[in-house]
Amino acid sequence: MAASMTDGVLAVKEKCIEELENHFQEKLRSFTSEVKMKMRSVLKEAAIQVFEFALLFLTQAFPDLGGFESASDLEDAQQNLSEKFSEVQEKASSDQHKVENDLDKLNKGNESNTHQILGLRKLPKLLSDKTKISQTTAVTTPSTTKASAFAAATPCGPPKSLSQRSMFSARAPSDTNVPQIFDTKLLSGGLVVLSDSSNNCVKLYDWQGRHIHTQALDSRPHLMTVMDIGSQASWDLCVTLPLINKIYILRVTPNGINIKTTINTSKKYLEIAAVTTQTLAVGFVLPAGIDLIDLSGRILRQLNSTLIPLSMVTTPDGFLMSTCTNRCIASMKLEDETIIFRHTVKQIKKPRGIAYTMDGSLIVGDETTRTLHLIGPDGGWLKKLWTHPGGQGARDKLWSVSVIEQTCICCTRSGSVFVMDVSY
Repeated sequence: MAASMTDGVLAVKEKCIEELENHFQEKLRSFTSEVKMKMRSVLKEAAIQVFEFALLFLTQAFPDLGGFESASDLEDAQQNLSEKFSEVQEKASSDQHKVENDLDKLNKGNESNTHQILGLRKLPKLLSDKTKISQTTAVTTPSTTKASAFAAATPCGPPKSLSQRSMFSARAPSDTNVPQIFDTKLLSGGLVVLSDSSNNCVKLYDWQGRHIHTQALDSRPHLMTVMDIGSQASWDLCVTLPLINKIYILRVTPNGINIKTTINTSKKYLEIAAVTTQTLAVGFVLPAGIDLIDLSGRILRQLNSTLIPLSMVTTPDGFLMSTCTNRCIASMKLEDETIIFRHTVKQIKKPRGIAYTMDGSLIVGDETTRTLHLIGPDGGWLKKLWTHPGGQGARDKLWSVSVIEQTCICCTRSGSVFVMDVSY
């Protein structure tokens, strides 16, 4: 049984809760007053949208904790709330042209917490334009070697098909709980790394399903990214631990995994993607956003984006690709934060997991139907590549996907791992 908090720790945390209570009482009064004012000052459609956002926030932002028995329950509730906010935001954006003038008036109000909660305003820059320009090259320029190698290896045309090579279970001998796999990453040389949130660990397998090593962690790991260090013998891999505000940098070799260093963060980062060997794009929710941070955890800048990512990957030519909570797939140019595309693909019910292929196309997983889809460089749907052999109706959800050259791997939440050959 897990140990209880000491009296000293409890006292500190209770004091923190009390301070937050006082803080939010005033914020809540300000928020509700502003909602009422905005509902009176805009047209009907915009007023309805404001009301729906406010209602969702007031009824669900403070859940009843009586039904939560574990940290997993709390995380799931947070994710569900984020997705509900996004659904309302998507409904608002679909009517954007009709109420554009009213939303513009709504967004030009004072700098209150409303624009953070409702997501109707683009996130402010944290650094001045001068600082941003001076850092752009260092932050967003991909490795020349990596980009050149990518270009040299690019085949003609997108993938034609996926053929399943093997399947194995991510259940390891040391597991005490049923696996809950949040992410999987392929490494060259035939290795697979999996983050298991229910067993507080990351696991190393080969492509044949042989378990090599399990590295225990201090908390539940979420998403991962591989840092390009130019070696075939070892890799640096970053994994987010949002419950303790940390990112671990792990050193992975063919023989095992070790904790190399720890990054302490100011936010509970969930999603992560390597931009360079020294910078990371990291996503967070409530309020939602994406930060660029260095390996000390320092925020370099907050991206000018209202994307709420579920999974992210960066391309060698400097683009951030993501699946988002409002069922869309998006591409953003990191250098100037231009949104290249932001599409809701009707063939994909709930995109989860994203990887880029050798020609610049994307392979995106559908959590609900347990299928893999091919998305073109312009964001357009091309074809369905693969369906889980158990069919589309099973309860075990598809959660992650990773691609290296002509190998693709995907994993369900309970740890069924599928290794596939990519044919071009």
